[in-house]
Amino acid sequence: MFTISTSASGQAAYLLTPNFLNGWALPSSGGVFPNLTFGNAFGARSVIAAATNVRLVSWGFKINHISTPLSSSGVVMIRGLASQVGASMVTIDVSTMNADVIANVPLQDCSEVAIVGKRANTNSQFYVSPSGILPAGAGGVSVYSGFGWDSYVIAISGGPASAGALSVEIFENWEIVIDDSDASAQLMIKPPTANNVATKAAAVVTSTAETVFLRGVGMASAYLKRAAITALGGLFAGPGGARAAMLLD
Repeated sequence: MFTISTSASGQAAYLLTPNFLNGWALPSSGGVFPNLTFGNAFGARSVIAAATNVRLVSWGFKINHISTPLSSSGVVMIRGLASQVGASMVTIDVSTMNADVIANVPLQDCSEVAIVGKRANTNSQFYVSPSGILPAGAGGVSVYSGFGWDSYVIAISGGPASAGALSVEIFENWEIVIDDSDASAQLMIKPPTANNVATKAAAVVTSTAETVFLRGVGMASAYLKRAAITALGGLFAGPGGARAAMLLD
């Protein structure tokens, strides 16, 4: 969790890149809104050192305004960017409408706004080295090594001056492979056999589901559950579809 504070002109922006080391980029001081330049201020927490390969299963974040009611002016712009491997993310127009995900929410309405991370391409299905998904190059994001997931920009315009405006909480779910030479590998559970039907249903849900939910995680969960039932019902025609829906209900 972290807080986004505004500048003296009531503006701010963050770039969120899903990362096994929980890194995210902060805007440098040289940007001019809405074209903010992002620097290399990455935060990281300790991770399992013996992890040799990882795969991001799902991720997202939740934002809440923390300003007082009378000072909750301005708009929060949320943009999901389906950047390809090697694309530069140094300079981004945070107000662009040419994005994979677009949402503009009044700051005062940012109460339990939930964003479900969107898959950018099929690379998200593969395991990669933990170090292989770190943004690389000068400035930290000049050669973004995306691995199948969108990056997101959270920007504030017209907000309260020099104040904490938003609280952001990130959620990430990972599958990891531990090196056989490490003792902790004995604790690993053997992965189940791949299920093509489940994989296809997941692909349907993630490619068609909504991304931004203004009424919180509960609403997001209910929507995704209904989408999963619909997807499985389509794959299991007839009684099988009804049974799949009952199992999820």
